Amino acid sequence: MEEKSEIKLSGEQRELLAKVSRSTLDRLLAPIKKEIFGRGRSTTRPGTFLKHKIPVHGFADLDEEVPGFLEMDVVAHCGDSLRGEYINNLDAVDIVTYWVETWSFMGRSQRFVTDALDIIRERLPLLTS
Repeated sequence: MEEKSEIKLSGEQRELLAKVSRSTLDRLLAPIKKEIFGRGRSTTRPGTFLKHKIPVHGFADLDEEVPGFLEMDVVAHCGDSLRGEYINNLDAVDIVTYWVETWSFMGRSQRFVTDALDIIRERLPLLTS
């Protein structure tokens, strides 16, 4: 933003911004995001099935030199309502290489999500087994 002359920063402000973590920025911006975008819609519900099937690592476990750490999300293309059937995408991004794989499926069943996980895993060029 500074390069585009949208803001003007002092040296101290620039230094502080370079040190701030993503989680701190998210926490500080949460009220503004809520005001601008509202609560939003979510199709995510608490569940235990996938928690036991997928190893989850935090950023502390991340080896930034080795591909294979993925950020994944299910995106619902449901318009203004969560009612009825609609297409979902499972999106996966390797955070080291930025390789992206997506798979679309109709409905919200556990079977479709796990099938999409299997398909994406087979399509990732840098993972073995």
